[in-house]
Amino acid sequence: MKEIEIKILGIEKALLEHKIRALGGFKIGGGMMVVRHFDFPDGRLRAKGKLIRVRSIGDEVHEFAYKGPKIKSGKCKVREEIQALVSDPSAVCRVLDAVGMKETFYCEKKRDSWELDGVHIDIDRYPKGIIYAEIEGRSEKIVYGVLEKLKLENIEVSCETAEALFKRKWPKIKLNGLRF
Repeated sequence: MKEIEIKILGIEKALLEHKIRALGGFKIGGGMMVVRHFDFPDGRLRAKGKLIRVRSIGDEVHEFAYKGPKIKSGKCKVREEIQALVSDPSAVCRVLDAVGMKETFYCEKKRDSWELDGVHIDIDRYPKGIIYAEIEGRSEKIVYGVLEKLKLENIEVSCETAEALFKRKWPKIKLNGLRF
């Protein structure tokens, strides 16, 4: 499966949520999110633009994922993504450690997830008041269609990873290790 998404910067959370609701969208979940990335000690996955992620959203949703390198595409970030729900993220972390992988990244954020016209919209809030949204859909055309429908065409859009975005926009704030 391919992840096709953009990040929307400079949003106002309450206003975006109001727009989503007004267009028939609805909230599908959210909560405190803990994100961990894993790699081998030599960093071979990161060097190839790949990552292994263990992520928890609240106390009930836990995901184990592989993300491939960024694929060149038009105006969206596109990556291969293989993801599965797991019941015990701590056990997954111990398995990864047992095969020689180490945790290389840890971050906390608060996420509210929405759906509008079959498109997934996440609003992420980080410590230090950083907030942005992600729009993810089946194609670039669909993603940008929702952006237009929300009347957000004149807002800053990014195809960067969260780490690259933080380095560019908030260089004094280190994403790795960010906690509430």
